[in-house]
Parts: sequence; structure tokens; C-alpha cells
Amino acid sequence: MSETADRIRFRAIRRDDRERLLAIATRVWEGHDYLPAVFDRWVDEPGSYFGGLELDGRLVGCGRVLRLDERRGWLEGLRVDPDLHRQGLGRRMSLHVMRTALEMGFTELMYSTYFDNRASITIGEEVGFRRIGTFTNLEWERRAEAARPSPAPASTPARLHAGLARASGFVANDWLFVPADVPELARHLPNGRTVTDGGCTLMLCDNVKYPAWLEIAWLEAPGGIVSGAGLDLVQETARHEGREGIHLMLPAGMQPAPFTERGFHFFEQEADVYLYGARAEALRF
Repeated sequence: MSETADRIRFRAIRRDDRERLLAIATRVWEGHDYLPAVFDRWVDEPGSYFGGLELDGRLVGCGRVLRLDERRGWLEGLRVDPDLHRQGLGRRMSLHVMRTALEMGFTELMYSTYFDNRASITIGEEVGFRRIGTFTNLEWERRAEAARPSPAPASTPARLHAGLARASGFVANDWLFVPADVPELARHLPNGRTVTDGGCTLMLCDNVKYPAWLEIAWLEAPGGIVSGAGLDLVQETARHEGREGIHLMLPAGMQPAPFTERGFHFFEQEADVYLYGARAEALRF
């Protein structure tokens, strides 16, 4: 056992860890980390695991296993104190949450990561995860919309309906991807609504990490091209509700043009979010 391993302890995160973890969060993603918004819910949520990594008795990292259903678990929330990067602590935290998820009885695990997060990709692939989906991270910010000309008005009306549509594949809320067949899908899609325009469907909900944002959680469109009328109604809904913006994960194969024409922008490029999955029997630690 290495010297560092002797100094490490894993344990469940407690409410009194809030100040320490939020201090780490202020130094993640240029201070825009979502951890402050979800900390209390993650600590209290039954059936899931929110764990921490201590080094020499000091909390320096965390990670989470979210229960999707009886057999599927979602891995997220990996953090390590930036002062301690390149010491292998991120790998240790990652492997800990994976092992914990298996101990919880999940037979299938998933997580998402950014295209240039080489550490996350390498660790996952080394133990048996494989990419099962590719998406484009798109955002529309209301404060920036006046700087762009509006597209021509749509020629056909779209409709907004209460409740969720019947979805397939994966439904996304922020960076969380949930198989559409989970029994409690609505739990991950608060305030769900559906916009329809002919054969085009866009499922909406509150963003699970930034409630001031509207999330397009799932969409279906003929030929992979979302209708202008449907997307116009989504933006109208966001304005009416006073939302700061709209976020979505656009599946590979669907055209971004209707979105970019209406002021949506990429983080860096198309196809920048990878979804990874693995069955328990494929994992090798």
C-alpha cells in the first residue's frame, strides 16, 4: 500500500461539510460550480450516496452515486481540491464511487463528461466504460438575445401541453442523462411540459441544477431538424416565465442550425459531451 493510500479515508458527506466543499466549489469552473445549489438535496436524498475523500483528516474531494432505478446508477459530482491535483486523488475518488455503486446493487452505471476531460475519459475506459452517446451542449442566454436579429416568424403554430411526452433513448437534464424507461422519470424532470408542432416534439422542465434556467430535456423531429415554430414557442415560454436562459443536450445526428439561428451557442464545439456506460460484469478495477 502506498504512503498516500495510508493517509486516505472515504466517508459519507455530512451537512457540516457544506462550508468546506463550497470553498472547493468556488475554485471550480471559474466559480460557476453547481454544487452550492444541490448540496443540501444530495446530502438528504434517500437511495443515493454522496461521499467524501479525506486526506490526513481533511476533506479534499467528493463524488456521488444517484439512484436512477433498482438496477441503474449515475455517477456525478466528482471534485478534488485544485491544490491537490495530479496526485491521483481524482482517480481514487472515481474508483471509490464506482465500487460503492456496485456495492449498492446497481448492475449498470453511467456518467457524462466533456470531450477534453482526458482524465475522466481515461479512467472510465481503463476500467471498462464505453461511450454510448454523443451530444452537443447548447445554451441560449436571455440577456444576449437583443444582440442578434430575430429569424423569420414560423408559418405554423406550435402548442404547449402540460405533462411529459412519451420519450425514448435518453432524457437529459443539465449533464444528467436518464434512460427514458426508468419508472420514476418525472422525478428528474420537475415542472415537465411538452411543446408539439406537427411531428416535432420538445420536452421541457426546470433545470435540475440551475432552476432559473429552462431545460429542453428531450426532442424528436423529422429528419433531425427541429421546427422553427416549436423552438420559437420554447423561447417565448422562457421569456414569459422570466428564465435566465435555456439549456439542452442535442443528440448527435440532429441539426444545430435551428438553434444557432435563434441565438443558441456552443460551449466550444459540436459533439462536445460524451455519455459513458458499463455493465457491472464488464468493470475491472
